[in-house]
Amino acid sequence: MKYTKVLIVIVCSLCSVLPLSAQDQSGNILLGIKGGINVSELDFDNDFADGHFHSHSSLIGGVFIRYNTSPGFKIQLEFIYTRRGTETDEITYTDAEGHILGSDKTVYMVDYMEIPILAVISTRASYQIYPKFKFGPQIGFKARTEREQPGLSKVGTSPDLSEAKSTLFGFVVGTGVDIRAGSMLIITELNYLYGLSSPGILFANKWRAYSFNIGVALNL
Repeated sequence: MKYTKVLIVIVCSLCSVLPLSAQDQSGNILLGIKGGINVSELDFDNDFADGHFHSHSSLIGGVFIRYNTSPGFKIQLEFIYTRRGTETDEITYTDAEGHILGSDKTVYMVDYMEIPILAVISTRASYQIYPKFKFGPQIGFKARTEREQPGLSKVGTSPDLSEAKSTLFGFVVGTGVDIRAGSMLIITELNYLYGLSSPGILFANKWRAYSFNIGVALNL
């Protein structure tokens, strides 16, 4: 509940500031699309679980809008669809005589629609290159759950993930470089997500994730 109140205050503050920024600096609004690779893992209280659940990689993508409030400071609102996941140790199956029959592992996945609200600090390294640092809170909404085992059919809503929470909170930090190419801006970035609430699955505390994205943006 306290995270919800914090996000409401942030959103209300941005709603009051952004129209003024857009009015004072015509053309300083960017609309973009980006995508990349996401590597996520669950954080547990006990070392045993940490040692038997491993990171999972998947695709990530979405759109964003950026308001240039000043030459070095910007506000960015994103709508990102991503998959968080974890993989168990591989289990080897044998017959009564010890002959190996095969191996298997389980992958637990939860898809989210995430909405980060980020402050972006940037500078000009050269005429066309703009290094940046960004940070801010995000809220995520569960879209679907899935459990996958190689050789077996996929299960759309697994009993193991039925308790996954519908809403999650986190904090994002990232860095990257924007490259101006005529009227287009090429986006590159590396982000880290630190979960602020429990996902409600497998007795885990939170998600942690890294993502590398590339994209393009145009001035409105």
